[in-house]
Amino acid sequence: MARRFPIPLLLLAICCLASAGPVFRSPCELLPVGTGHPVQATLKSYTALSGCASRGTTSLPQEVHIINLRGLVPQGPDSNPAEVELHLKPIQSLQRHQKPLVFVLNSPQPLIWKIKTENLALGIKRTFHVSEGSEVHFQPGNFSLSCHIQKEAFSHGNEHLLNWAQKKYRAVTSFSELRMTQDIYIKVGEDPLFSDTCKIDTKFLSLNYLGGYVEPQTSKGCVLSGPDKDQEVHIIELQAPNSSSAFQVDVIVDLRPLDDDAPLHRNVILLLKCAKSVNWVIKAHSVIGNLVVVASDTVSVSFNTQKLMQVSKSPKENLPLGSQALIKWAGDHGYGPVTSYTSTPVANHFTIRLRERDVVDPLESMLLPELSILRDSSPHARPGAASRRSSLPFHFPPASVRRPAPLHQ
Repeated sequence: MARRFPIPLLLLAICCLASAGPVFRSPCELLPVGTGHPVQATLKSYTALSGCASRGTTSLPQEVHIINLRGLVPQGPDSNPAEVELHLKPIQSLQRHQKPLVFVLNSPQPLIWKIKTENLALGIKRTFHVSEGSEVHFQPGNFSLSCHIQKEAFSHGNEHLLNWAQKKYRAVTSFSELRMTQDIYIKVGEDPLFSDTCKIDTKFLSLNYLGGYVEPQTSKGCVLSGPDKDQEVHIIELQAPNSSSAFQVDVIVDLRPLDDDAPLHRNVILLLKCAKSVNWVIKAHSVIGNLVVVASDTVSVSFNTQKLMQVSKSPKENLPLGSQALIKWAGDHGYGPVTSYTSTPVANHFTIRLRERDVVDPLESMLLPELSILRDSSPHARPGAASRRSSLPFHFPPASVRRPAPLHQ
């Protein structure tokens, strides 16, 4: 008789747990985050080694822009040349650029130049002079139909490149010497405030001609709930967007599916806290659903995000400090359960990878991890599941064969 008590008692304990609802999880234990953490922080910077700009091409039939890259980057997969994205858009005074363009693209190693354009008119002649062994790739569309590519044996010296272009085209619009990078941002157009001629200066720095550099940043955080919930709730606490700026700057938060190739339907809540004054810029990529943003500062949402998601913003919210206080605040204001918390000292860009909602057995979500072995206690084992259950010291018979113990009078 005594041997019958352990199993009923255990069942009673499980029933008590179930009736009490989901088991309270332990508080957030802050640990260094790895690549598997849903929120990754980076610091993006933009700079140039030297350069110049001029209005000398204003009366000529084309603009001429020179880029001279320094340093080496690892080759791509399968020993393919490394890729550099060249982002082209008009200067601020032009809505649409319609003048022919010439680019002189020099690098110490063969590269694949991927051209990305914005507000450049179609059907206009564009010429790309590239180092031998390099290639130029264009986005799908009609832009490439009016483009010409020429391979050249360039000298790597700044003055040699400048003289080569000036001899061929009479004048140069801009010259940029950049440390090797994967992203280059050039604003095309001629500013009347530029000097008459392009004279290379190591102190030259313009927002029109920059290389972009990305450095991963260390963070601490925790993951509190899985993708079985109806929505994902991510808390980001940032100390500063960079180490020096005293002005309000943008901090970008990118929302992307874990699988880049598949659009994702997901509801997202973001709680964004920064000790410094920042403008949080939210950009969704292939994510469809509802988006709620609660921030300690101002919030901007990209046009594409507003097309994809139903957006609700609560800027200038008085959010508390610290992981436990923020997690509690989220729960108290109906923003739970929290999916993740991330604390970062310095960053200006966050990428959040979102997952599809998993369908989870309700009983499993109510079990303590230590009792998860009961989840697989059925004697009707599926093929391949035997090893998972082999350590179970007992099993529950199916309902059809269970019988109540006889009553002893």
